[in-house]
Amino acid sequence: REILDKKGHQFYTQTDTEVLVHAYEEYGIDFIKKIRGMFAFALWDAGKKRLILARDRMGKKPLYYLEKNGILWFCSEIKSILVDPLVERKVDLQSLDFYLAFNYIPSPRTIFQDIRKLPPATMLICEKGQTKTEKYWTLDNSIRNSMDENEYSDHLYELLNESVKMRLISDVPLGAFLSGGI
Repeated sequence: REILDKKGHQFYTQTDTEVLVHAYEEYGIDFIKKIRGMFAFALWDAGKKRLILARDRMGKKPLYYLEKNGILWFCSEIKSILVDPLVERKVDLQSLDFYLAFNYIPSPRTIFQDIRKLPPATMLICEKGQTKTEKYWTLDNSIRNSMDENEYSDHLYELLNESVKMRLISDVPLGAFLSGGI
């Protein structure tokens, strides 16, 4: 938000949603690479007739979709898609097998044959009658430098501190649970 403010964007609210819109205006489709945090959203570009669905890097927020016969359904809960009587409720047997074997169903599958979960760090772009998914981020596991134990400890502390500060910024009331093993 601060960067966009310096570039001349005028904000009328304190919401994260408005920041998304201005970031898209400024950076185009690459705006997603600059966003951090937990999110799942849909952004409609009326001028380009482009729909962008995106999910956060770690997949904390869910986003489901179904594309069939030229129609695209999307939502944060599968039951919203299932409300439509046009949607078939066929169980995906491979997904059922995954669930019984591993106690979860890996993305992009769901228990329903045609409904998919947008994988973490992925965008779905629907434009000119074409739909494609593309990964916008991957975790870099390479070791960049060698620090001693104290340096790693200090760096971890800085990252945790920054992470907590980021999550204390909100346009809605905040709460914290201390049952997470801290």
